[in-house]
Amino acid sequence: MSAAGTVGVWDPLVRIGHWSLVALFAMLAATAWTGLETYGAQGHGPLAVPAAELQARAEAREDRGHRPKRRRSARERFWKELHEGCVNATLLLVLLHVAGALVASAVHRENLVRAMITGDKRAA
Repeated sequence: MSAAGTVGVWDPLVRIGHWSLVALFAMLAATAWTGLETYGAQGHGPLAVPAAELQARAEAREDRGHRPKRRRSARERFWKELHEGCVNATLLLVLLHVAGALVASAVHRENLVRAMITGDKRAA
């Protein structure tokens, strides 16, 4: 509910989604910057068993000559490079989004971060 002199701009679902993404990106950044690995990479995650089974099946096919290891290596490099490119593009977009929010807050002289938390901003 909007207080006097304010107008509702973002509903709770939008705000929860936004701040959930903020938390996710913060956790991913902390993981990357500290050099920590996810627990799934150590074989203890919820998808570790199916992932290990898929890898074992792929290696068994390679042993029978269905897929040369050289192609798999090139494919893995491709996906790794694509993933890194997408990560960098996403980080750039996040930084541009934050910069845009800060610039718009300064230009319009309103606290858009607070508005995203409360869902209300000053009425014009």
